[in-house]
Amino acid sequence: MNISKKIKESIIYILQIITLTIIIINFIGRVSIIKGSSMEPEFHSGERVIINLFKYYFSDPKKFEVIVFKCPYDPDKIYIKRVIAQGGEKLEIKNGDVYINDQLSIEPFKIKKYIENYGPIQIPKNHLFVMGDNRQNSEDSRIFGAIPLKLVKGKAALIFWPLGSLEFVK
Repeated sequence: MNISKKIKESIIYILQIITLTIIIINFIGRVSIIKGSSMEPEFHSGERVIINLFKYYFSDPKKFEVIVFKCPYDPDKIYIKRVIAQGGEKLEIKNGDVYINDQLSIEPFKIKKYIENYGPIQIPKNHLFVMGDNRQNSEDSRIFGAIPLKLVKGKAALIFWPLGSLEFVK
């Protein structure tokens, strides 16, 4: 085998790896770094999370899933929050408790509760109402309103850093 053939095969192999990497990063999964405390106690600043970019190609986010989305007023910012209500639902917060369609929402995850009132509001079709788990320290839909589904980039799937914190996101 001559050297030019080896070089050609190596270049083809490298191009295949680059192409596959680009496909994975843009369409399947991406790493995101948590910044801030808005999702404590489940997520902490500095943790690395794998984002499933593929999940919402065929379905919409479900209630209580943790999603990553573009900030509605600054497309250069990426947020991670939890879906609290979906399009068509009525949302109200009374003394820190979330009510969906006048029923107390039983949130099956840990939150840092904040005594407040909000709403009632009707979530527009094709929109989501999102909140951080650390309710007193979260810039979320209570501030910028319900977000359009088109801003959703993916679902938080796996916390993998720092070492020893490997955990699938519920």
